[in-house]
Amino acid sequence: SLVIKGFVFSYYVSQSRNDFLDFIHVLEAFYLSYNTFPERVCADSGYGILINYRYIKEHNIENYIKYPSWEGNITGRLPDCYYLNDDETIKCLNGNIGQEINIENRHPKKANAVFFKITGCNSCNFKSYCKRFMKAQNEDFKIFEVVKELQFYKQEATKNLLSPKGIEIRVNRSIQVEGVFGIVKQDYKRNRFNRRGKNKVSTEVMLYFLGLNIAKLFRYYETGELNKYWEAPASLSPQEIKKISGVER
Repeated sequence: SLVIKGFVFSYYVSQSRNDFLDFIHVLEAFYLSYNTFPERVCADSGYGILINYRYIKEHNIENYIKYPSWEGNITGRLPDCYYLNDDETIKCLNGNIGQEINIENRHPKKANAVFFKITGCNSCNFKSYCKRFMKAQNEDFKIFEVVKELQFYKQEATKNLLSPKGIEIRVNRSIQVEGVFGIVKQDYKRNRFNRRGKNKVSTEVMLYFLGLNIAKLFRYYETGELNKYWEAPASLSPQEIKKISGVER
């Protein structure tokens, strides 16, 4: 579902076990209802895949979508091992620069990926972390397989999410989106669907969300108060990515 200031604006019911592809359906449902797309979108890390990033880019939606390695990256516990520079080189955790290379008789495992080579690994403080899954520990280089387009979107999302506006959006998302499902499950005591079949379940979900929106609207008429929305103070600084514990970065 797509929630704005506590109100459900669009939703999509799917039988898919993995809902990362349903992200686009929710945005399309929003467009069909309002003939426009939301200005920005914040979503969990499960939706941070290339096809979703491309979609919001094509429709001029600001990127606040987390990616699978988001939590480990910003906490410093499991940071990304490289950063894509503006000149399309990469920089590793130790600050070494990697250039794009071709490797004879070897092809990338990922679609649209290219190889980068970084040297100087044997004198690097991050070697044990960066090469923790590699058998060849003594080589003074490492080959990275990089999907440059995806890496660009991830870095764009990181910058946006760590900005004061991104902090504001993340705080309100955790309150509003989780709050909506909390009301449906706990207050309405709806832990399972009463109907069978995708169309009937979709109708049932629509009625839940419609009732929720109407209740919130009437509360506004009675009290004059809309859903609480936390605004980041002007003095709020961007959040910084933490360093790896015990190692200089």
